Amino acid sequence: MKLLTLCALFCAMMAVTTAGGESHLFNWCIYCPDGWTQVGSRCFIYNQNPMSWDSAKRHCWELGANLASVHTYWEHQRIIQLFGNWPAWIGGSKGPKGNWWWNDGTSFSFS
Repeated sequence: MKLLTLCALFCAMMAVTTAGGESHLFNWCIYCPDGWTQVGSRCFIYNQNPMSWDSAKRHCWELGANLASVHTYWEHQRIIQLFGNWPAWIGGSKGPKGNWWWNDGTSFSFS
């Protein structure tokens, strides 16, 4: 089955570790490239060309992005509002221990 691609580009991400060992992550986006839409601190693009999940993942990587990951209900609703409720590949995959992870390296925290 071939689905359309929804890519997410992380605009700017900087991790800062304090002297106490605490890690703080700061996200901000100055702009999104032409054709991309900003949602929170990330940029998204919807590709209407049908392709397999592996091809979609590779296509996003070629754009410097990942298949989209959805971390909050708000983000999910905003993406649907912007791009419609069309079928699309997103970047979730099952790890070796049966846990699900996003292609950006984060664990599933929203369902």
